[in-house]
Parts: sequence; C-alpha cells; structure tokens
Amino acid sequence: MKRTTFIFLILIIAVGGGYFAWQFGKSGQDSILSSEQIPPIDTAPDSEPSNVRYPVPEPSPSAPPPPEKPASGSVVEPGPSQFEEDSAPPGPDELQIAVPDLNKSDEALRSILARFFPRQKLGELFRLDNFVKRIVVTVDMLPHKKVPPRLLPYQPAPGSLAVEGQGEIRYITAQNSWRYRSFVKLVDAVDTQKAVDWYVHFYPLFQEAYQNLGYPDRYFNDRLVDVIDHLLQAPEVDEPIAVKQHVVQYRFADPELEALSAGQKLMIRIGNENSRLIKSKLRAFRKQLTSLNQSRETSTP
Repeated sequence: MKRTTFIFLILIIAVGGGYFAWQFGKSGQDSILSSEQIPPIDTAPDSEPSNVRYPVPEPSPSAPPPPEKPASGSVVEPGPSQFEEDSAPPGPDELQIAVPDLNKSDEALRSILARFFPRQKLGELFRLDNFVKRIVVTVDMLPHKKVPPRLLPYQPAPGSLAVEGQGEIRYITAQNSWRYRSFVKLVDAVDTQKAVDWYVHFYPLFQEAYQNLGYPDRYFNDRLVDVIDHLLQAPEVDEPIAVKQHVVQYRFADPELEALSAGQKLMIRIGNENSRLIKSKLRAFRKQLTSLNQSRETSTP
C-alpha cells in the first residue's frame, strides 16, 4: 500500500494546470477565494437534462468526531520517498467522518489531507479555501481553452518550462520532463480503490458544488468520466516540441496543437513518457468510476 490515496482528484487537478507550470516565472497569487468568487457557468440554451450514466452509491453513514490531527513536528521538503511507506491511510469506514455541509467542508478535507501529507505544510501544496468548489470548477473547465489560475485548488509548481534554442522558435528540452518526474511517480503509486472510496464518501459535496455551477440537472461523476476521456484523447507528439514566446508564456508553434484544450495541451507539455504513465492511471480510475454501482451491488450479501 502507498501513502498516496487521496491523490485521485489531485491527479486531475494537476493535469489541468495546478502543477505543471508553463510560464517563464511564477507570480504571487492570492490563495484566498471567497465562495462568491466561484463563478457559475452558463449552460447552453439548448442544453437538455441528461440521464445519469455512471451513478455513485450513497456513502455509508459515518459519525463524528473527525480524526485528530497529526502531531506537529518538523517540516520536510516534499519528495517521492514520503509516498513510499508501507502503511496506507485509513479509509472512510475506518475514520468515521461525517459528510459536512459544502460551505463548511474545508476542515474535513484538511483533516484527510493531513493524514496523507503528515509532514507537510498543507498551505504550500493546496489552496484549501473552498477546496471542493475549486476541484469541481477546475475539472469542469479542463476541456475549455483556459483554466483561470486563481480558481485552481493546487498551488503552482516552482520553476519554469525548460527550453533550448535561439530566436522565435524554441524547443522543449528532454530535461523538462524531469521537472514532473516526482509527481508522476507519486501518481503511479496511487491506491486506486481507496482513492475511489474517499471520492464516494464525499461525493455529495462534489455533486452539490457542480449543480451550483449552473448544472442543476447534471451529474458530476458523469462529467468527471467525460473529462478523463478527453484527457486520454490528448495526442502523442513527436519530440522535441516547438514552442514560441508570447508575452510571459510559451505557446505551441504548431497551430493545431495550440488549438487544443487546456487539459490536452498540458498532457503534451509534460512529455510523452510522463503522459503515458498518467494516462494509464487515468484509465484505471475510469474503470472504477464507471462501475461503482455494480461493485456495490456485487459486494452486497
């Protein structure tokens, strides 16, 4: 077992732009986002309610109190070794955490994250205010052209894109993929089943947040599966990949690549080897997400 279970949604978020920096440098951003600043998304006028395709079972009843926070101690820098311990974080049935109200859910999510990252300052990894809402709006926007950085639930990664060459056209270097190697190894170690268990437990929060975005007749798990499918369709591009400077960012020199969605472009930017590993994990999660109801019915005596 690996200490990486709650990375399930973080994987989607990171692919969507919270982790993979694409700018020359990182500018400071206010991490506090009020509930009112999570904008509703206008649905198309001809949008029709959809039937639920991938239902999520009702979570098992859980009772408070929430688990005690880990004892404070020395803070160490993040590293892959932190996620390679033999013990796994407990699942929702073991912790008996009740599902809170959406607007009061940050502390519950913080408690869970603290168990997966016991030696970290969580504020350096995540934007914990309105955490569920940030996750939902980010997932929903991955197939769009842009994901507003201020809405991301994950702190931007340090550093900048590694390129080589002179003039307007440059190329992403092979070394650039190593910027993401620790994260990709972390994702590759995810315990899929426990990650999905936590997702199911807190699913009512994700569904409520999704409806509040402007989708009262839509189902978040269906949207999540669709977004995973969208990311899996990101093309594998011959390397090195040509880019060109645009103000404080790089853009793909190939207009067809630049026309892709934010999520698919970021899958390309991390490099083919990293992308293959992440796609493999996404397929494993998709298999679980599309068979939750069947799994629950099968396990019922």
